[in-house]
Amino acid sequence: MFQDHSYLFVDPYSHESLELHIFQAENENILDGIFINPVTQTIYPIIKGVPVFIKNRLPEQFFIKYKAGILALINEEGIVLKQLSQEKKV
Repeated sequence: MFQDHSYLFVDPYSHESLELHIFQAENENILDGIFINPVTQTIYPIIKGVPVFIKNRLPEQFFIKYKAGILALINEEGIVLKQLSQEKKV
């Protein structure tokens, strides 16, 4: 996903603007990161350049790899942990 195109993405459920946070990139290409809806604090991962817009799904391996960065960006750890626990149940 190209960083220049990030402004085009909105929350698919609420249509609110999203904040982009990059964890890994090559030039202008985002490899790993997250979009956060600042109102609902919903997190959508960007994995290998592909945004994943499935509500309440944060893959466990992605969370483990970027846990410190994710937790530093949000106000309450319970939101991420709830999303992670939902992924384990699937």
